[in-house]
Amino acid sequence: MENGRKLFLSGSAKTIYSAYKDMLRKNYTQLVKGPNGVYTELLPANMFPTYKQFYWYVKSRSTEQEIRIAKTSAQEYRNNERLLYSDNLQGVTGPGSLFEIDECELDVFVVSEMDNSVTVGRPIVYAMIDVYSRMIIAVSIAFDNNSFKGLTGCFLNLLEDKKELMAKYGIDIKEDEMPSKIIPQRLRSDYGSEYISYDAERISNELGIQMELAPPGTGSLKGQIEQLFHQLHASQNPLLENHGLIKKDHNSNHRKTATLTITDVKEMIFASVVVHNRKYMQNYPLTAKMIAAHVKPTPIGIWKYGIEVFGSPRVIINEDLFRYSLLRPVSASLSKAGIKFKNLNYITVDDENLLREMQNTKNRSTEFECRIDPRNIGNIYYMRNNKLMTASLNVQKTGMSDLIGLSLEDYEKLYKVKLQADRDGKTENLKYDVALQERHKKIV
Repeated sequence: MENGRKLFLSGSAKTIYSAYKDMLRKNYTQLVKGPNGVYTELLPANMFPTYKQFYWYVKSRSTEQEIRIAKTSAQEYRNNERLLYSDNLQGVTGPGSLFEIDECELDVFVVSEMDNSVTVGRPIVYAMIDVYSRMIIAVSIAFDNNSFKGLTGCFLNLLEDKKELMAKYGIDIKEDEMPSKIIPQRLRSDYGSEYISYDAERISNELGIQMELAPPGTGSLKGQIEQLFHQLHASQNPLLENHGLIKKDHNSNHRKTATLTITDVKEMIFASVVVHNRKYMQNYPLTAKMIAAHVKPTPIGIWKYGIEVFGSPRVIINEDLFRYSLLRPVSASLSKAGIKFKNLNYITVDDENLLREMQNTKNRSTEFECRIDPRNIGNIYYMRNNKLMTASLNVQKTGMSDLIGLSLEDYEKLYKVKLQADRDGKTENLKYDVALQERHKKIV
């Protein structure tokens, strides 16, 4: 009866009738012996409840809470229906105290910049938002989803001059409308793979950021970033009809109707970000002091007021160290040939100390601490006296110039093919050597 009750609570008329039949099968059947063996038979009609009796029996004994849980889940019910004893400003001490970060796939397919007849996928938006002021601090748009590249792309946007960035897309803003070079004390995210990875832990430790992970199924605990993505979809989707919009029905024709490029999408997103930071927030919980000071409840206004009261947020002092933290550590070595990483050779003539260290290795190789940008293996990076140094692929080596611009992921696929070919070749050579030795032995 209990299983049938759960089915009843969660479904439509068909599901409820299915629950009724399931209840009869389990509770109102009997085993009957016939000429072909034993089979299950429903009891006489006067011995089991009608569908109407079943319906009202279960409904009269079910609470509204049980119905909502059955239709979604206990986890979602807790998230949507929990009592709100406080708001998300509790424990937030001004601008930069706590950022929320998340990503979402846009409901649109885009076409190639080079060939408009070729669709290239759905753009991914990563964004950071300041919980105190509701200001969007960083945003990046690419095709990297749930990845190290997507996460670091958003971090790199913290460094960018937003006024210059927006000007590239025909958007004019003042410098204080979207600050740059700000770093949070705490960063809240969900349990996405990029946020619980080793790289995320390493980056947060090196940058002195405390990571906070919202439990699964509790999107309301990072409500500002979730609301931002809802607003983006609501404002853009109606305009994307017949322009690559991905509909929720079977006749969605988004691949054939796609017309926008990733550049077009960036312009739309950046414009939405600027508008968001300027908008009046009627429901922002202004304090009595804010009201007395005539603080305008916009993200820009709250941010300015917060700085006056709580002081400036953390700033990125050493940009080179910040960039270096966002690069991926690799196992490399240094020799007279330069920096070597997975059969790749890097060299620079701008660092005399490195050239001297190369000379001192003589015929040996030593470990060398450096990092790489997974987006492009053309360069490798290391620190020298708190300054970010760059070594490039040595194009004097055969085949190195062909690899410039290749991602680390794509190169590692080629590298694995080469390693397997080397193993196969070594085995083949061994067969030749053994056969040759046997032939020589016979001759001797």
